[in-house]
Amino acid sequence: MAESKVHRMLESGNLMAAYSKHKHWLIIFAGLVVFLASVISLIQLPASRTSFSLPEFLGSIALCLPFMVITIYIDYRFVDYFNTSLWQSRSLWIRIVAEGLITILLSLIVLVIGNLPFRPIFDLPTESIIISVLFNCFAVLLIEFYVNSRNNHELQKEYIKIQYRQLKSQINPHFLFNSLNVLVSLINKDSERASEYVKKLSEVYRYVLTYDMKDLVTIREELDFIKNYMEILILRFGKGLCFKIDVGNEFLSDKIPPMTLQLLVENAVKHNILTPSCPLDISIYTDNGVLCVSNNVNPRNDVEFSNGIGLNNLNEKYRFLANKGIDISVNESVYVVKLPVI
Repeated sequence: MAESKVHRMLESGNLMAAYSKHKHWLIIFAGLVVFLASVISLIQLPASRTSFSLPEFLGSIALCLPFMVITIYIDYRFVDYFNTSLWQSRSLWIRIVAEGLITILLSLIVLVIGNLPFRPIFDLPTESIIISVLFNCFAVLLIEFYVNSRNNHELQKEYIKIQYRQLKSQINPHFLFNSLNVLVSLINKDSERASEYVKKLSEVYRYVLTYDMKDLVTIREELDFIKNYMEILILRFGKGLCFKIDVGNEFLSDKIPPMTLQLLVENAVKHNILTPSCPLDISIYTDNGVLCVSNNVNPRNDVEFSNGIGLNNLNEKYRFLANKGIDISVNESVYVVKLPVI
C-alpha cells in the first residue's frame, strides 16, 4: 500500500510538472502579445497630443508608482491563491476567465482610486483605462509565470526527495539472504565466529534503521558502518575480497549521504569476480578534497542485468543535497567513483 502511494505521488508530480511546462509557453506567448499592445499604446498616446512634456510624463510615472506596487502585490496574492489545490482541480478555462475578470476589475478600481483627487469617475480618459488594464494583464501574466515556475521547482524537489527516501530505505534483499546462509554455515562449523558474525550483522542493520531518515551522516559514521559491512562480506568471500581505507582525520567530520559507500561496495561486488586467484580490491580514500571509492575491474560473465538506477539515484541525491553530482571514471583495470563531501 505504501509503495502504491509513492507511485501515485510520483505520477501526480510528473503530470503536474508536465502541465506547468506547457502552461509556461502559453503564458510567455500571451505575455509578449500583451506587452506589444502596451508598447504600441504608450507610443500612440503621446503622439496623439499636440505637445509632449518629459517632466510631466516622469511626474505621472512617479505618481503612479505607489499604485503600481500595490497592484502588483495584490496581483501576486490572488495569483498565488488561484494556484492552490482548490483551483488546480478546476477547469483551466474557468481559472482563465476568473483571473481575467479579477485583473480587469482590479485595474479599474486602482485607476479610479488614483484619479479621485483629480477628476470625476466618469471622466477618465479611454487611453488611461486601456493602458491600466493592459499593464495589469501583463503584470498578472509575469506573476503567473513566476508562481508556476516556483511550484514546478518545488514539485521537482519533492519528486527527488521521494526518490531519495526510497533509495535510502533500500538494502539489497540478496544481502540479507546471503548473510543468513553464511550464518547457518558458521553455526555448523565455528560457533564463536558465528557469534561475532551476528554482532556485525546487527550493527549493519542498526545503522540502516538509525540513519535511514537522515539526509547526511559524517564520514566517520559511514566508515564505521562500512567496516562492519565489509567484514561480513569478507566472511562470505574469504580471500576473494580485499578492503583498504585511507581517509585522513581532517575529513572524518565532513558529511555524505548515508548508505552511499554500501551502494558502491555492493555495486563492485555484484559486477566483479571474487576468487582467491583473482581477488577484488576495494579502496576508500581521499583525493583533492573528494572521497573516492575504487576497485579493480574483473567483470563477471554471469552478472544480473543492471540499468544503473542505483548510481543514477545517487547522482541525483548529490545534486539535490550539494548542487553537484558524482564523478565516475573507468578504464580496463580500475573503476573509480568520486564523491563530493558536504
